Amino acid sequence: RVLRPLSWWLLLVLLMFAYRTHQRLTAKTRLSFEPMLAGKTTAYESEATIDGKPARSGQQISIGWHTLTVTHPKTKSFSTNLFVWYGENGLGQISLERATGTLAVKATPAAHTLTIRGPEFSVTLTNTFGSTLAVPTDQYVIEVIYKYWHRREEVMVLAGQTTPQSFTPKLGMLRIEASHADATYELRDDRGTRLEFASLPATLPELPAGNYQLTARRKRDRREMSVMVNANLTNLTRVEFIYGAAVIESEPPGAVVTSGGNELGVTPLTLPELQPGNFEFTARLNDYEDITRSLTVTANQTNSFRTNLVSRFYTRAIERAKQFYADKNFDRAAEAATEAL
Repeated sequence: RVLRPLSWWLLLVLLMFAYRTHQRLTAKTRLSFEPMLAGKTTAYESEATIDGKPARSGQQISIGWHTLTVTHPKTKSFSTNLFVWYGENGLGQISLERATGTLAVKATPAAHTLTIRGPEFSVTLTNTFGSTLAVPTDQYVIEVIYKYWHRREEVMVLAGQTTPQSFTPKLGMLRIEASHADATYELRDDRGTRLEFASLPATLPELPAGNYQLTARRKRDRREMSVMVNANLTNLTRVEFIYGAAVIESEPPGAVVTSGGNELGVTPLTLPELQPGNFEFTARLNDYEDITRSLTVTANQTNSFRTNLVSRFYTRAIERAKQFYADKNFDRAAEAATEAL
């Protein structure tokens, strides 16, 4: 009878001691871990849960079985079951596996250059129709370049998914021909940007469909025209330089012919390439009066002009004769007229 209460009291003391010890050890029970990606810690970017509740490394945890899950926006999810006992429970470093997706890029027709750039992956392809690549999940910049067309797009590659990106520019070919071989051209797009400047004839492939401004030059001649390029076609444009010819003769010959301040030659003079329309010129010869005339030039024809130059001695003598006649000095007028003849 005396030992029975003492036994119950001793058992109660032991139970209280065990409970207190349990509380003390539980307060010191921790679970520590360090998520790693490619040898670098991701503790500030990763999210961890224990039994579905948010958790962090080093926090207090209860005794027993638990499920630890670690997620990161660029890795595959990590999950493990573990039994936690009193004290420090360290899992050490947890190596996370990088998540990947598929990037399918297509270029039609083949692009001169195709560049894919991301934080961890970059590649440049040339003369390519595109490629299908397994890449780390991330934001990517895709740039495709043709001779006269380029485009830049941003895409997001998600884990386990295929992200398609297609480039199908509408391109055509432009063939420029000219009536004369010694001509040059300048081609500008609808925004005024100069694309090419070279000699004719010329062939320009891979031009985006649309309107262009073509300027052709030959010597002092200039032609401007709008050109329409249609996709998937060879577009032909011909520049015509249209001229007429002129033959200028004088009696006596040897007169210097000028036009617009430019010396063209001496008579008899053949000018094979004149713009159709009025052509004004001046002929000068020492001791003869200058003449200025206008000749109508007809396209694809030879236009002739012939004149007799008048001696300055003749015109001066005639002027004197007129003056003497007006002054009723008929003898001197007759002498001046004779001198003119």
